Amino acid sequence: MFHYSSYWGMWSRRLATDHRDGPIIEVNLTPIRGRSDWDKEVKPIVFRNHCTRDSRGDKNVVELPEGVVESMVTYIGEKLTKRLLNDDLLAEIDTGKLRRMPSGGAPLNKII
Repeated sequence: MFHYSSYWGMWSRRLATDHRDGPIIEVNLTPIRGRSDWDKEVKPIVFRNHCTRDSRGDKNVVELPEGVVESMVTYIGEKLTKRLLNDDLLAEIDTGKLRRMPSGGAPLNKII
């Protein structure tokens, strides 16, 4: 499932969505609205714990809008786009390490 945060103006992929076992785990697909720092906010494969309920204006979809995928390919390349959209990224991380990281997120290389 893909999530659009109206507050941050960004898209993410939800990897674990069960609040009973802790926060929702997401991986960034686009940078925060108004920023264009794909190298810092997306390319390192940044995971986040999402601890709040969805807000008005948020969207949860099964398919990303085509423009989002096109932007991803433009800024991070086709290979990384496919990885972010399709791979079992949750299996690659230590969720305990992620929970101990700052709420702004953690790159893959710090939570393996």
